[in-house]
Amino acid sequence: MTEPTLKHQTTVSLFWSFLDKFGQQLIYLGSSIVLMRILDPSEYGLIGALAVFIAFSTLLIDSGFT
Repeated sequence: MTEPTLKHQTTVSLFWSFLDKFGQQLIYLGSSIVLMRILDPSEYGLIGALAVFIAFSTLLIDSGFT
């Protein structure tokens, strides 16, 4: 049995990476819709502000800031 070529491995990796990111965005959209239906507008705004803070913190941590 032959080993897969670099082109094939790259294509498969890109496909799975795309699928991962698409799945994350789909789950985020679904959870946002559910939260919109459950929470009051002021509570949803607070959750949105927290989400921005968490995203910024994650960006700093992923870039090497500890």
